[in-house]
Amino acid sequence: MAIFKETQQRVSLTTDTWTCIQRINYMTLHKRIIKFFPISSHRGEHLGKSISKCIHEWGLHRFFTVTVDNAGSNSVAITELSKQLTKWGTNLMGGSHLHIRCMAHIVNLIVQDCTKEENVSIERVRQTVRYIRPSPSRLKKFQECCEDENLAKSLYAWMFLQG
Repeated sequence: MAIFKETQQRVSLTTDTWTCIQRINYMTLHKRIIKFFPISSHRGEHLGKSISKCIHEWGLHRFFTVTVDNAGSNSVAITELSKQLTKWGTNLMGGSHLHIRCMAHIVNLIVQDCTKEENVSIERVRQTVRYIRPSPSRLKKFQECCEDENLAKSLYAWMFLQG
């Protein structure tokens, strides 16, 4: 804390929020965890004020960037934080580059969206395997169909590998 209060360097911050199984909301400021604390809501205004309070306690007033996931409340939170940095006179370029969206979160959302269609197909194949494997007669019929279509080695082997 003393180092942060004495330094004139700018820092970059990553923060995230989540709700635990007991329905308590938490916020973490990452890399070197400088604070882990419960919050009363995930609303953007509240998040921004919580971040401002925490960084003020730690003497962190000079930022390059703050990285958050793509939740709408985080955009509001960074806007609130930017207002506070402006009041402190430390908002670099008026906060125009303060908000950094988490690339890992963006890629995760893209992959999830792209696999939605494939998930339906994969689940149908799994259901078929669950239907065929327990029955020797169904398994024999499936093997014959695979052989008829010259797919015997690939599909039949794949079915056994699925366990």
